[in-house]
Amino acid sequence: MEENGHKSNWLTILKNHLTDIKGAGWATETLVAIKAAIDGIAGVNSYMEQIPDTDFSLAAIINTLVTDPPGAPAVNSVVDIDQVGGSTFVLRSIWVNITSFGTTGGTKLTFKLWTMLNTTVTMVDSVDVSVLGIQNLADIFGLQEVHADGIWITVQTDATDDPGDAACSGTYRYAQATS
Repeated sequence: MEENGHKSNWLTILKNHLTDIKGAGWATETLVAIKAAIDGIAGVNSYMEQIPDTDFSLAAIINTLVTDPPGAPAVNSVVDIDQVGGSTFVLRSIWVNITSFGTTGGTKLTFKLWTMLNTTVTMVDSVDVSVLGIQNLADIFGLQEVHADGIWITVQTDATDDPGDAACSGTYRYAQATS
C-alpha cells in the first residue's frame, strides 16, 4: 500500500486518516487501543509453526513396542509431539526414507499413528509399508494433516534379528495452537 508515494504500514495509514478526521491526540489514543486489541488476540488459537524441521534417524528399529506412547522407546519413535496443557497440534508433514526392513526376515515396517482421544492416547491407524524409499504422510496414512492434543508415530519391523538393522530416517514439521 502506498501513501504520498511512499510505502507505509497499515498502522501509519490508519493514524494519518484518523488525524485528518479528529485530530492528532484522538488518533493516537484510538490507534493505541486498536493495536492493543489486535496484540491481545493475535496469539489466541493461532498456529505457531515450528521451524526448523524435526529430524529423526532410527538405525536399529525393534519388532516389538515395549511401551505405548508417550513413553514409546526411542528406537520405535518417529514422531513424538507430547501433550501440552492448553495446546493443540497439527502435524503438517512428514517425510520418511525407509532404507532397510532388517536383514533377518524383514519384509516390512509397520507405522502406527497415535493421538489423544478424549484423555487417552489411542492408536488410530496402523499401516504396513513394504517398499523401500521415501514415503510421506499421505502415502503412509492417507492424510494431509493430523490435528490432536498430542501426536505420535511409532514404527516396528517384522525382522527377527532384534535389534537388527531395520532403519528409516526423515523429518517432520508441526504447528502448535495455544489458547
